[in-house]
Amino acid sequence: MHPSDALVRPAPLQEGGHLGVLSLSGPADEPRIRVAIGNLTARGFHVTLAENAFMIGPRPYLAGDDTARAASINLALADPTFDAFLFTRGGYGLMRILDAIDYDLVRQNPRPIIGYSDVTALLQAVASQAGVTAFHGPMLNTDFHDGLSPEIDDWMWRALRGESPITFGFEQSNVLAAGSGEGILFGGCVALTTALLGTPYDYWVDEGIWFWEDVSEPLYRIDRMLTHLRLSG
Repeated sequence: MHPSDALVRPAPLQEGGHLGVLSLSGPADEPRIRVAIGNLTARGFHVTLAENAFMIGPRPYLAGDDTARAASINLALADPTFDAFLFTRGGYGLMRILDAIDYDLVRQNPRPIIGYSDVTALLQAVASQAGVTAFHGPMLNTDFHDGLSPEIDDWMWRALRGESPITFGFEQSNVLAAGSGEGILFGGCVALTTALLGTPYDYWVDEGIWFWEDVSEPLYRIDRMLTHLRLSG
Protein backbone atom coordinates (compact mmCIF):
# COMPACT_ATOMS: atom_id res chain seq x y z
CA MET A 1 0.00 0.00 0.00
CA HIS A 2 1.12 3.52 -0.69
CA PRO A 3 0.94 6.06 2.15
CA SER A 4 -2.13 8.11 1.38
CA ASP A 5 -0.29 11.42 1.71
CA ALA A 6 2.10 10.31 -1.05
CA LEU A 7 -0.60 9.82 -3.65
CA VAL A 8 -0.22 11.97 -6.75
CA ARG A 9 -3.20 14.15 -7.64
CA PRO A 10 -4.22 14.00 -11.31
CA ALA A 11 -4.10 17.08 -13.47
CA PRO A 12 -7.22 19.25 -13.12
CA LEU A 13 -9.96 18.66 -15.67
CA GLN A 14 -10.69 21.69 -17.79
CA GLU A 15 -14.05 22.51 -19.34
CA GLY A 16 -14.22 21.31 -22.93
CA GLY A 17 -11.77 18.47 -22.32
CA HIS A 18 -11.70 15.06 -23.96
CA LEU A 19 -13.47 12.36 -21.91
CA GLY A 20 -12.81 8.68 -22.51
CA VAL A 21 -15.76 6.47 -21.54
CA LEU A 22 -14.71 2.92 -20.66
CA SER A 23 -16.83 -0.19 -20.14
CA LEU A 24 -14.89 -2.61 -17.94
CA SER A 25 -17.71 -4.32 -16.06
CA GLY A 26 -21.19 -5.22 -17.31
CA PRO A 27 -22.55 -4.48 -20.80
CA ALA A 28 -24.17 -1.08 -21.08
CA ASP A 29 -27.67 -0.06 -22.13
CA GLU A 30 -27.02 1.74 -25.43
CA PRO A 31 -30.01 4.15 -25.40
CA ARG A 32 -29.15 5.35 -21.90
CA ILE A 33 -25.46 5.75 -22.74
CA ARG A 34 -26.27 7.77 -25.86
CA VAL A 35 -28.42 10.14 -23.78
CA ALA A 36 -25.66 10.46 -21.18
CA ILE A 37 -23.07 11.23 -23.85
CA GLY A 38 -25.40 13.88 -25.22
CA ASN A 39 -25.65 15.45 -21.77
CA LEU A 40 -21.86 15.54 -21.40
CA THR A 41 -21.43 16.90 -24.91
CA ALA A 42 -23.93 19.66 -24.08
CA ARG A 43 -21.56 20.72 -21.30
CA GLY A 44 -18.88 21.25 -23.92
CA PHE A 45 -16.90 18.03 -23.50
CA HIS A 46 -15.63 15.89 -26.35
CA VAL A 47 -16.58 12.28 -25.58
CA THR A 48 -15.14 9.06 -27.01
CA LEU A 49 -16.83 5.76 -26.15
CA ALA A 50 -14.84 2.51 -25.92
CA GLU A 51 -15.55 0.06 -28.73
CA ASN A 52 -16.50 -2.75 -26.36
CA ALA A 53 -19.18 -0.74 -24.52
CA PHE A 54 -22.12 -2.70 -25.92
CA MET A 55 -20.39 -6.04 -26.39
CA ILE A 56 -21.69 -9.11 -24.62
CA GLY A 57 -18.94 -11.65 -24.13
CA PRO A 58 -19.04 -15.39 -23.56
CA ARG A 59 -20.01 -14.48 -20.00
CA PRO A 60 -23.11 -12.35 -20.62
CA TYR A 61 -22.60 -10.31 -17.46
CA LEU A 62 -19.40 -8.82 -18.95
CA ALA A 63 -18.93 -6.15 -21.63
CA GLY A 64 -16.77 -8.37 -23.82
CA ASP A 65 -14.18 -10.89 -22.74
CA ASP A 66 -11.30 -10.08 -20.40
CA THR A 67 -8.86 -9.52 -23.25
CA ALA A 68 -11.10 -6.95 -24.93
CA ARG A 69 -11.78 -5.07 -21.69
CA ALA A 70 -8.12 -4.98 -20.64
CA ALA A 71 -7.05 -3.85 -24.11
CA SER A 72 -9.68 -1.12 -23.96
CA ILE A 73 -8.33 0.53 -20.82
CA ASN A 74 -4.66 0.15 -21.78
CA LEU A 75 -5.34 1.69 -25.18
CA ALA A 76 -7.12 4.61 -23.53
CA LEU A 77 -4.41 5.13 -20.91
CA ALA A 78 -1.79 5.23 -23.67
CA ASP A 79 -3.67 7.97 -25.52
CA PRO A 80 -2.47 11.42 -24.35
CA THR A 81 -5.48 13.18 -25.89
CA PHE A 82 -7.79 11.98 -23.11
CA ASP A 83 -8.15 14.38 -20.18
CA ALA A 84 -10.22 12.09 -17.91
CA PHE A 85 -11.92 8.70 -17.85
CA LEU A 86 -15.53 7.88 -17.03
CA PHE A 87 -17.37 4.55 -17.08
CA THR A 88 -20.60 3.33 -18.60
CA ARG A 89 -21.71 1.35 -15.54
CA GLY A 90 -20.69 -0.97 -12.73
CA GLY A 91 -21.83 -4.53 -12.12
CA TYR A 92 -18.99 -7.01 -12.00
CA GLY A 93 -15.83 -7.72 -13.95
CA LEU A 94 -13.08 -5.23 -13.15
CA MET A 95 -11.38 -7.54 -10.66
CA ARG A 96 -10.84 -10.02 -13.49
CA ILE A 97 -8.52 -7.64 -15.39
CA LEU A 98 -6.66 -5.78 -12.61
CA ASP A 99 -3.51 -7.80 -13.27
CA ALA A 100 -3.61 -6.94 -17.00
CA ILE A 101 -3.70 -3.13 -16.60
CA ASP A 102 -0.53 -1.14 -17.34
CA TYR A 103 -0.18 0.99 -14.20
CA ASP A 104 2.97 2.62 -15.56
CA LEU A 105 0.68 4.44 -18.01
CA VAL A 106 -1.36 5.78 -15.09
CA ARG A 107 1.79 6.85 -13.26
CA GLN A 108 3.31 8.55 -16.29
CA ASN A 109 0.23 10.64 -17.08
CA PRO A 110 -2.11 10.94 -14.08
CA ARG A 111 -5.59 11.99 -15.17
CA PRO A 112 -8.91 11.81 -13.31
CA ILE A 113 -10.42 8.31 -13.21
CA ILE A 114 -14.01 8.64 -12.03
CA GLY A 115 -16.45 5.89 -11.05
CA TYR A 116 -18.00 3.86 -8.25
CA SER A 117 -19.57 0.45 -7.57
CA ASP A 118 -17.45 -2.14 -9.41
CA VAL A 119 -15.03 0.62 -10.44
CA THR A 120 -13.94 0.66 -6.77
CA ALA A 121 -11.58 -2.18 -7.75
CA LEU A 122 -9.82 0.10 -10.23
CA LEU A 123 -9.77 3.07 -7.85
CA GLN A 124 -8.01 0.95 -5.24
CA ALA A 125 -5.64 -0.56 -7.81
CA VAL A 126 -4.65 2.87 -9.14
CA ALA A 127 -3.85 4.00 -5.59
CA SER A 128 -1.97 0.85 -4.58
CA GLN A 129 -0.12 0.16 -7.84
CA ALA A 130 0.44 3.62 -9.35
CA GLY A 131 0.30 5.86 -6.29
CA VAL A 132 -2.31 8.08 -7.96
CA THR A 133 -5.54 9.46 -6.51
CA ALA A 134 -8.76 8.49 -8.28
CA PHE A 135 -12.30 9.83 -7.82
CA HIS A 136 -15.39 8.13 -6.47
CA GLY A 137 -17.97 9.71 -8.76
CA PRO A 138 -20.86 9.34 -11.21
CA MET A 139 -21.23 7.07 -14.22
CA LEU A 140 -23.15 7.29 -17.47
CA ASN A 141 -25.79 4.57 -17.26
CA THR A 142 -27.45 6.16 -14.24
CA ASP A 143 -26.08 9.51 -13.08
CA PHE A 144 -25.21 11.29 -16.32
CA HIS A 145 -28.34 9.84 -17.93
CA ASP A 146 -30.73 10.83 -15.15
CA GLY A 147 -28.93 14.05 -14.24
CA LEU A 148 -27.24 15.12 -11.01
CA SER A 149 -28.73 17.52 -8.52
CA PRO A 150 -27.47 21.10 -9.03
CA GLU A 151 -25.53 20.90 -5.75
CA ILE A 152 -23.77 17.64 -6.57
CA ASP A 153 -23.15 18.69 -10.17
CA ASP A 154 -21.46 21.91 -9.06
CA TRP A 155 -19.45 20.17 -6.32
CA MET A 156 -18.20 17.40 -8.61
CA TRP A 157 -16.96 19.60 -11.45
CA ARG A 158 -15.28 21.95 -8.98
CA ALA A 159 -13.51 18.99 -7.38
CA LEU A 160 -12.30 17.76 -10.76
CA ARG A 161 -11.05 21.24 -11.63
CA GLY A 162 -8.93 21.13 -8.47
CA GLU A 163 -10.69 24.01 -6.79
CA SER A 164 -10.41 24.13 -3.02
CA PRO A 165 -11.40 24.36 -0.27
CA ILE A 166 -14.16 21.96 -1.25
CA THR A 167 -17.06 21.39 1.11
CA PHE A 168 -20.40 19.68 0.81
CA GLY A 169 -23.29 20.31 3.15
CA PHE A 170 -25.80 17.63 4.14
CA GLU A 171 -29.44 18.20 4.94
CA GLN A 172 -30.31 17.35 8.55
CA SER A 173 -32.54 14.54 7.28
CA ASN A 174 -29.44 12.85 5.85
CA VAL A 175 -27.58 12.77 9.17
CA LEU A 176 -28.07 9.45 10.95
CA ALA A 177 -25.63 10.11 13.79
CA ALA A 178 -24.29 13.60 14.47
CA GLY A 179 -20.62 14.04 15.28
CA SER A 180 -17.31 15.25 13.95
CA GLY A 181 -14.12 13.67 12.76
CA GLU A 182 -11.00 14.41 10.78
CA GLY A 183 -9.00 12.27 8.41
CA ILE A 184 -8.27 11.42 4.81
CA LEU A 185 -11.49 10.44 3.03
CA PHE A 186 -11.41 7.22 1.05
CA GLY A 187 -13.71 4.35 0.22
CA GLY A 188 -16.14 2.96 -2.32
CA CYS A 189 -18.01 -0.31 -2.48
CA VAL A 190 -17.52 -2.38 0.68
CA ALA A 191 -18.09 -5.59 -1.28
CA LEU A 192 -15.11 -4.78 -3.52
CA THR A 193 -12.91 -3.60 -0.65
CA THR A 194 -13.62 -6.91 1.10
CA ALA A 195 -13.05 -8.95 -2.05
CA LEU A 196 -9.63 -7.33 -2.60
CA LEU A 197 -8.31 -8.30 0.83
CA GLY A 198 -5.16 -10.39 0.49
CA THR A 199 -4.51 -9.21 -3.07
CA PRO A 200 -1.94 -6.65 -4.30
CA TYR A 201 -4.85 -4.24 -4.81
CA ASP A 202 -5.89 -4.06 -1.16
CA TYR A 203 -5.91 -0.42 -0.04
CA TRP A 204 -6.55 1.18 3.30
CA VAL A 205 -5.82 4.50 5.03
CA ASP A 206 -5.04 4.11 8.73
CA GLU A 207 -6.90 6.74 10.77
CA GLY A 208 -8.75 7.83 7.64
CA ILE A 209 -12.49 8.22 7.19
CA TRP A 210 -13.83 5.27 5.23
CA PHE A 211 -17.13 5.68 3.38
CA TRP A 212 -19.06 3.00 1.52
CA GLU A 213 -21.89 3.17 -0.96
CA ASP A 214 -23.46 -0.28 -1.16
CA VAL A 215 -27.22 -0.44 -1.73
CA SER A 216 -29.80 -3.23 -1.66
CA GLU A 217 -27.50 -5.53 0.33
CA PRO A 218 -29.19 -7.63 3.04
CA LEU A 219 -28.02 -6.53 6.47
CA TYR A 220 -26.45 -9.91 7.23
CA ARG A 221 -24.18 -9.55 4.18
CA ILE A 222 -23.07 -6.09 5.29
CA ASP A 223 -22.47 -7.51 8.77
CA ARG A 224 -20.43 -10.38 7.30
CA MET A 225 -18.25 -8.08 5.17
CA LEU A 226 -17.58 -5.66 8.03
CA THR A 227 -16.76 -8.58 10.31
CA HIS A 228 -14.42 -9.98 7.64
CA LEU A 229 -12.62 -6.63 7.46
CA ARG A 230 -12.37 -6.41 11.26
CA LEU A 231 -10.99 -9.93 11.60
CA SER A 232 -8.46 -9.28 8.84
CA GLY A 233 -7.05 -6.33 10.74
